[in-house]
Amino acid sequence: MSKEYPETARYAVYILNGLPFLPHYQKKGWYVAPGYAKNGFEYTSNQMKAAGAIKDHWILWKRGQHD
Repeated sequence: MSKEYPETARYAVYILNGLPFLPHYQKKGWYVAPGYAKNGFEYTSNQMKAAGAIKDHWILWKRGQHD
């Protein structure tokens, strides 16, 4: 029995104070913090850099507008 998994790709993420900020699923260039569904906070890459976030790259499920 085989399971099918969503397609993945390598994306830029930002780490700020130990928290990962992942790319928004639909808004290219925007990043969201854990708990986004509840708090709705979104940040641009420039805002993340200005806050001192460290850029990294992770393998994540594909995002809609990033392809």
